Amino acid sequence: MIGIRSPWLWGALPLSAILAISGLAWNWISLPDPAQADRAGLIKWLVLKELSEEGRGTQLALLDQMQVEFGSGPNLDAAQSGLSETLQARLDRNLRFLQQFWFFTRVEQLGGISAGARVVFLDDQIAFAERWGELTPSDSDQPDVFDMIDDWIASSQGKQKELAQNAVRAALQRFLQTRPLDAYPAATRLELANRIVEDLELGMSLGGVTVSANDAEANTLRNNGMLLVEAWLTDESRRYLTMSLERRIAYLDLRIEQIREWGVLDIFAGGGGSTVSAMTAFAAKSSEWIKRADDEDREGLQMLFRDVTQRLLFGG
Repeated sequence: MIGIRSPWLWGALPLSAILAISGLAWNWISLPDPAQADRAGLIKWLVLKELSEEGRGTQLALLDQMQVEFGSGPNLDAAQSGLSETLQARLDRNLRFLQQFWFFTRVEQLGGISAGARVVFLDDQIAFAERWGELTPSDSDQPDVFDMIDDWIASSQGKQKELAQNAVRAALQRFLQTRPLDAYPAATRLELANRIVEDLELGMSLGGVTVSANDAEANTLRNNGMLLVEAWLTDESRRYLTMSLERRIAYLDLRIEQIREWGVLDIFAGGGGSTVSAMTAFAAKSSEWIKRADDEDREGLQMLFRDVTQRLLFGG
């Protein structure tokens, strides 16, 4: 005779049937080993258990298995079909918990990984960070994982905060080494540029966090750096155009100092070129940016690039 606790019985039932009766009998269901669970088994864990109350070993096994089983393929829309409000709320809570657990666990692990293994590790985490948005049920009100990362770092303290900031910077550098930004919308490039500027204003060095790259990746990073400078300066030019002469002078004093301090021109030098070669490359790129700028941005860009170039070459 097969009892209600039989692993065979619950394993043989389709997931939809299990979820349909789980409101009455979920505590009798034998869940699969989290380290061996397939997609259906992981979904059972997500909707039937409060993962924040499980032991760290179980949480880590589920997270590792999530990255294996849900690294590609369908999202969780099918799993949430027919869920009660109670189970849907648990699914959302567990996803939020796993996202934060994933972030701080991988941050901690990154600190103990050798330089040679960092690239593969970062590539895996970047891919899964992008995947999180696809895994979230389409009708969920969860915020974007990248916005949540900002909140998690802001609420952390001490060594954990420092490790998290360094990990994000390393991941951003790796992202820029491997994903040409010309395939992304202008708004995304500006958002990335503003994030980097915020870090630079807080004292981050462009050379402070390095991730090894081959020649092709280094070239992608350099091209992306130029696109980010273009996005940033285009946005800055809109404000520059509206400034009084007195404000423009103060603005140029600040920005020229920052451009030099941050090593922005190094992006244009390429291969350790001189300041003159960097300025020449910057001027050539500026001309390209002006030509392809939207009509409403062209005047401001021309004015800003002219004044910045003059100050870099002849003054201040």
